[in-house]
Amino acid sequence: MSMEKKEGIDIIVEAMNQYLTHVVETTQFNLQELFNFMEPKFVEAGYRAQSNFGEKNNVLIIHDAGAGDFVLQSAAIREIRRIYPDANITLVVTPPAAELAECCPYVDELLINNRQFDAENILSVIQWNFELATNLLRKRFDICYAFAYNFDTPILMYMSGAKNRVTTYPYNDVEDETFWIGKKNLPLAMSINFATQIVPRYENAHRVDLNLSLVDNTLHAPVSNRALEIWYTAYDFSVAKFLLQGTKDSVYALSIVGGYPPEQYAKLVESVSKKETKTTFVIVGAGDEALKAVETFKDAVPRIYEKKIIDLTGKINYRQSAAILSLCDIYIGNAGDMMQIAAAMKCPVLAPCDFPEDKNYYPYGVPSVIVQPEKGLMEIHIDPKILLKGFKQLKECIAKKINEPIYIS
Repeated sequence: MSMEKKEGIDIIVEAMNQYLTHVVETTQFNLQELFNFMEPKFVEAGYRAQSNFGEKNNVLIIHDAGAGDFVLQSAAIREIRRIYPDANITLVVTPPAAELAECCPYVDELLINNRQFDAENILSVIQWNFELATNLLRKRFDICYAFAYNFDTPILMYMSGAKNRVTTYPYNDVEDETFWIGKKNLPLAMSINFATQIVPRYENAHRVDLNLSLVDNTLHAPVSNRALEIWYTAYDFSVAKFLLQGTKDSVYALSIVGGYPPEQYAKLVESVSKKETKTTFVIVGAGDEALKAVETFKDAVPRIYEKKIIDLTGKINYRQSAAILSLCDIYIGNAGDMMQIAAAMKCPVLAPCDFPEDKNYYPYGVPSVIVQPEKGLMEIHIDPKILLKGFKQLKECIAKKINEPIYIS
């Protein structure tokens, strides 16, 4: 049996090397050409046979985006384990999501895909995917679920050797999206050849529901639970409780990195502090941009920063941030990773947003108010009075237990 597996892998690895040589020599890469060349090799190597080469199903899950997007996949990962209770499940994630994925109870093996997508150097992307695929081929996967955001993810899904491959279009308007590689343009629609089942993106469908539809459409079984999860350790939670010790009434989380100016957040905090004298604000975030934002915020309200702010910028990881947010009453911050983590922790959200009427990534399943400009802007210009209005409206939503997002401008 082991010799049969080795020979099968050797067939695929040899074919991958041949195709890479072809790409180098021609300086062109074509998705249809890759499929036409590799598919007979997969058949020859036994990867399309009915047998799964083992007593248990082998399931592959591919994540290819950031930490916030990984949170939005948590319900689907849980559903996959429910559907395949005895399977060996391998999860491939990007480095930003690795901290959260490390504690996932629904997978048996975690692999980190360190590749950085570079549309200007497609050869390096192909080489990296082929190298990772060599490790995946040994698993003889029965099925792969690829939560695709990048155009090359279906390539990795296909090259993993999985017999059944389920994904969605990397972009909404797939027929209009084109990558220029060498002298040829490659419509992304061609990537559907790499899937045995492709789920369309429904207009204005939340990303959580789209992720769950990959599972639902495969087995035509109703989803049992759509709630999001974040997995952290008892130590992470003890760190969070220690850092928040001594807080009195409400605790509001702030994430001030992004498009909305930090000094405008300072005005909101100043207004809220005058009425809620015992409220504590805790700043979460990481990176140089976040540290600069905090300095600007501090300069705007130095006394409030000194007396009412717990600044955790760059001091805790994603899991500990999630534990902190589970203890907060409200999250205030730009749409992004931390906002999705807050929502998964059932923390109500107030978020200024730099794009109009986007219904795909709103805070899922919690009271939320999204403050938007009338037009999408690279830098958000929203009157602080409108943000304060959104804060008051969010408090009303919390009191009335309204879990659908409200959009104001």
